Amino acid sequence: MKDPARLVAAYDDPEGVTAEFDRNVLRVLARALDAEVDPDGWAHEARWRTPEQWIEMHLRAVGPQRIAVPSLDIDRTFADGETIHTEISAKFRRERVEQELATAGLDLTHWWTDTAGDFALSLSTKP
Repeated sequence: MKDPARLVAAYDDPEGVTAEFDRNVLRVLARALDAEVDPDGWAHEARWRTPEQWIEMHLRAVGPQRIAVPSLDIDRTFADGETIHTEISAKFRRERVEQELATAGLDLTHWWTDTAGDFALSLSTKP
């Protein structure tokens, strides 16, 4: 777990790298499914959700927008400011990892972190 302000800054970087990655979802939709969509008509937003301990990515319509995927019989309009939820990046504390592993019938046997404690790698085994 990192400070939420730090996480939002990382997922809403000033260079716009994450924003382009997020809007690429729309480009892939257009390319793979012949969707009618304007990727430049959407703004990227990163939001921290405290209860879930995750960061969400959203695309917010800049002006009225339309996404049509004829092959799937989808034709949807979006009002200015309406959002599409595109991604979740969950963050974990060791205690939560241990609880989820226990629920799955696994034991946490090793926990490695970088020196700053920003990242962790866990090894789990079945008892």
